[in-house]
Amino acid sequence: MKKLAFFTALFFTFSIVAQVKNLGGPITWKMKSAVPTITPVNLPSFDLAQYQAEDAINDETKAAPWRFGHKHQVYHSMASSGEWTDT
Repeated sequence: MKKLAFFTALFFTFSIVAQVKNLGGPITWKMKSAVPTITPVNLPSFDLAQYQAEDAINDETKAAPWRFGHKHQVYHSMASSGEWTDT
């Protein structure tokens, strides 16, 4: 009985200490007015029906891993398409 009481008290002690309180959000939520308007980049379209047909075959044969996206070649970096801001 003493062992049960000891382990129960030990369990509750660690579970109480293990709780972490996050009383705020990300810093960027407060910076909304300081962030400039972001211009969207439109990527070229692709044949979704063809991809779905290929994926249906792959679901049956399991010859390749599941596809989760389409690969677009883009050349964006902070040097060519962005700017640094100090806040």
